Amino acid sequence: MPAAPHRPELHPDVVAALGIGTTTPVPQDEEAAFHQKDRPVLFGDDIIDCAHGLLNIAKNAKTLIGAPTVPKIDAPAIAIGGGPSLTMHLDALRKLQHKCLLVCSQTSLEGLLKEGITPHYCTPMERNQYMERYTPKECGEVIFAGSPLCHPDVVNRFKHHRWVPSADDVMRWVNIPGESQVFFGSSTGTTAVNVAAFSAWKNKVYLVGHDLAYSDSASHWSGSKAVKYDPAKATEWCMGNNGEKLRTEAFWRRLSGQITDTTTLHPGLINVNAHYGIGARIDKVGSGPLPDPDSLPDFFLPPSEPCPERLRSWKKAARLMLTHANRLDRFFQDIKRITPEETDIRNVDLGKNIHAFSYLFVSLMVQFSYDMRMQTITPQQGLEWLKESTHNVLKNCRGIMRQIQEHAEAA
Repeated sequence: MPAAPHRPELHPDVVAALGIGTTTPVPQDEEAAFHQKDRPVLFGDDIIDCAHGLLNIAKNAKTLIGAPTVPKIDAPAIAIGGGPSLTMHLDALRKLQHKCLLVCSQTSLEGLLKEGITPHYCTPMERNQYMERYTPKECGEVIFAGSPLCHPDVVNRFKHHRWVPSADDVMRWVNIPGESQVFFGSSTGTTAVNVAAFSAWKNKVYLVGHDLAYSDSASHWSGSKAVKYDPAKATEWCMGNNGEKLRTEAFWRRLSGQITDTTTLHPGLINVNAHYGIGARIDKVGSGPLPDPDSLPDFFLPPSEPCPERLRSWKKAARLMLTHANRLDRFFQDIKRITPEETDIRNVDLGKNIHAFSYLFVSLMVQFSYDMRMQTITPQQGLEWLKESTHNVLKNCRGIMRQIQEHAEAA
């Protein structure tokens, strides 16, 4: 009897989402449902989004996967967002750009370059080609330190690249064992915070332009290329650093919570806005001004070596995408009952590709799980639809998987 396949580690939230047939009750209270770990909205990327992301990783393989990892530094860092308050710190940032590590959001990069400020890193994170319009045509010496899910047209705007070993589950498809990991967050701004915190691990990280609330009816500073929000349509409120309630957006409140979460790994976050009593209050983040540039030595970004091992490991897995897709299809078609045990794809020997397939299927699987618990479909319907939908996805994504294999061969 053949040995059981090794059960790879998946993020607990993903395991919960893939567990079709679980009896975990669905909360009827809207607030409780929003915070439930296996809710469909948590895995909002649909199958097309996920397939697009996997293909982008493959297209970026030669440029990013073997690139040097973002190095640790012994200096303070500044994470630059895109809020209205950024304007008041431009003079200070010009003086600090050779004293601290500067990490900026994608939509602020062009405006900063026009102001004579050259960040060390920029953190794009979205997969759509549309995001190219938010990236300068000439990025100069700024280094790409964003997500490999990004469209190649964005990645290739940069001459220099660093690998950020993300904790996002799909990145386990690429990461190698032992790498420290970064949580990207839900925006390019929160990703800038996390990359800065990862790099300046023992030093302070100053947050600039992370307003996360409207200021004088503005959602972003004038140099930002982000889509501007209309405060007249805002229905959310948050507590401001001035002790008053400020208009905000639900999405910004989520970003504030993600920055708070970062403090568990890096307690040295300093919100400069809190010092001046502007913008939204970010819980558990300290308060203080930007450092005095005259008190700091000159900063030089340390070198970092390429990582051919990471590229070799990914190529070995990616070359088997079609073989593993066939194996996974047979697994789904052989399921007799929908239970968390029988639908657990960790029972299939997929190697590192399990992280690609769990990413591809998680939105579909969690929706089945929800529908069954809400009793909108019967177990028999769920079984029939599961087999049909997974087969169709794997069949229709064969062209993308073939491209992934081709890019793996060429990388």
